[in-house]
Amino acid sequence: MKKLKERLELLTDDKVFKEFLAEVRKSYEPITYTPHILFASNDIAYMMISCQELGMATPDISIEDSFIKGQLVRKVDTDSLKQCARLRAKGDKIYRAENYPVKVPVTYFQGSDDGATAAPEGIRHYKSVPAGFKQMAILVRGGHNPNLELILYENPQQLQIFDYAVKGLPIPKSLYSEMKKNTGYFWAYTSN
Repeated sequence: MKKLKERLELLTDDKVFKEFLAEVRKSYEPITYTPHILFASNDIAYMMISCQELGMATPDISIEDSFIKGQLVRKVDTDSLKQCARLRAKGDKIYRAENYPVKVPVTYFQGSDDGATAAPEGIRHYKSVPAGFKQMAILVRGGHNPNLELILYENPQQLQIFDYAVKGLPIPKSLYSEMKKNTGYFWAYTSN
C-alpha cells in the first residue's frame, strides 16, 4: 500500500503525469480509419451482450450516476443507446443467471474485499445457480481473483486447493487449515 501510495502521489506532479501519459500512448497503435461498428473485433459481441442481456438498450437503465446538489442522479447513457440502436439490439432479454442452472461441479473462489464482484453477489450466485455439487471459499481480506494471486507465491496448499477445484472434487477442509497455519491466509469454506 505504501508503494502504491507513493506511485499515485508521483502522478500529482504535472511533469511526471505528462511522462506517464506519453508512455501510455506509446502502448497503443494509432488507427488510421474509423472501424464500422458491425465489423469491429470483439467490441461487437460485448456491445450486443451489453445491449440485450444487460439492458443497456433500455432508456431507463443507467451505468453511472452524477452527484448533483448532494444527490445521486441517474445519468442516461445516450452513447450506449445510440450504439444499441445501430445494432438493432433490444433490452428485452435481460440475463438472469438463475435461469441457467449449472449442473457440473462448481467451485467459487471469492475475495471478501473484491471490488469487482462484491462478496454478497458471489454468495447469491453460489446459492442460486449451481444445481449439482458446489463449494465456495472466501478469502478473508482477499481481492478480485484471490486464488490466482496466491498461486503466484507458489504456495503448495493453494496449488492443491486449486487442483481439487479444477477436478471438481471437494476440497478437504484440512488444506485450508494447513494454509492458515503456514501462511496466515484464512479461507472461509462451505459446500453442499
